[in-house]
Amino acid sequence: MASVRALDLTVTETEANPELTKARILQVARKAVEEDGAEVIVLGCAGMTGYANDVQQQLGVVVLDPTTVTLKVCEGLIDVGLRHCKRALYAKVSSDA
Repeated sequence: MASVRALDLTVTETEANPELTKARILQVARKAVEEDGAEVIVLGCAGMTGYANDVQQQLGVVVLDPTTVTLKVCEGLIDVGLRHCKRALYAKVSSDA
């Protein structure tokens, strides 16, 4: 990992102003690439969905969209037949309930 950088925008701000959000993602990602040597950018919030392709084209590094990655991981878990345990070893019923 090269770095962790914040956009310094709230979720409400990212939703209300997509152009500002995209500009901030580009600015922060460019710093990560140029100053920290990042070779891959991982967008860290579902509110950043839809920006990865544009950022990737402008910066020339791989940019991962968080919702696409999450969907593909879930598909992979389903494909290999992984299921949650039904034993409930860690779900103890409280006597105070």
